[in-house]
Amino acid sequence: MSKQIDTTKIERIRAAAVTLISEQGISNASVALIARHAGVSVGYLYRHYASKEALFNDMLEVTLNIITEKILSLIEDGKGIDHVVSGLVRYIFEIADQDRSKIKFLIVLLNDFSATISTRLTGRIRTLADRLLAVGLHDGSIREDTTIEDIYMAMVGLPMQYLSLHYRGLLQTDPTTTTYDIEPIIQRAIGLIRNK
Repeated sequence: MSKQIDTTKIERIRAAAVTLISEQGISNASVALIARHAGVSVGYLYRHYASKEALFNDMLEVTLNIITEKILSLIEDGKGIDHVVSGLVRYIFEIADQDRSKIKFLIVLLNDFSATISTRLTGRIRTLADRLLAVGLHDGSIREDTTIEDIYMAMVGLPMQYLSLHYRGLLQTDPTTTTYDIEPIIQRAIGLIRNK
């Protein structure tokens, strides 16, 4: 008979990992520390995640699923690539307003080369970017020389880099505030790919 998974423990593990990684970085967030903060044994954590990378990839997949659903709903609105870019940038800032540690976790994960992201997840990201590229090229709203890297930079790279600089206090704003002037960021993001 298989053991039943306690989803509250899994959620506590994920929440502990997000908090610790966003505060201390990947290398300092050991499995033992994550387990302790989640209130579970190291053995319990390893029963569900074979490694720290497996935990990161699970968490990245959960986040990617949420972001993918948002992008797909924006595409289905049928209002064009500007709407999709604007909607996703706004959504990233909404997440930052609700839970700064989730965005900081993603920033750390996307910028720490010691973290290995599974090829399945990178393939999903590429497929979604290809779809967005096809939508923009089909309706003529983006430049013909736009690449999936341009799409990624417009929709994810630019807002995440802004938030990274903000959190580090490198901008002329208070790093503890959650008030952002996102309209210029949206216009820059759209400008990266827009056919003008």
